[in-house]
Amino acid sequence: MINPLAYIHPDAKLDPTVKIDPFTVVHKNVEIGEGTWIGSNVTIGFALIGDRVKLYSGVRIGEAGFGAAGSATGPVDVPQLGRVIIQDGVTVGANTCIDRGALAVSDSDLMADGIPKGPELGHALQRLLDFVLDDPARNTRDSLLRHVRAEP
Repeated sequence: MINPLAYIHPDAKLDPTVKIDPFTVVHKNVEIGEGTWIGSNVTIGFALIGDRVKLYSGVRIGEAGFGAAGSATGPVDVPQLGRVIIQDGVTVGANTCIDRGALAVSDSDLMADGIPKGPELGHALQRLLDFVLDDPARNTRDSLLRHVRAEP
């Protein structure tokens, strides 16, 4: 049941069994799985949330986080362009913030490009993060996919 005082963006994808309490906002680019309960005053954007997840009151998911890297001229903002993935059966406590990732590609992008799920995917994401931290201007989808394809 979705409380009538909650806002759900028309493009958000929610399983019919999802329960949402009042004053919660679910933005577009969100998918929420079966049997998930979301407390009041929660904000969710840019997220894939699994089955049987519990999000307690005040949780913020998918906001742009603080990201900076050093450069020759001083700190440079690193855009938070990714999405949040919360697996099945996870409980997130009240007032917790889980920000978006820093990379312009996601795990789904890399798997679609042929990198298998598991340790190899994690290593590829770490290499890309290191690549971007060396030069934040590299944080574009095309640049990251070229880089990951060139790695042995």
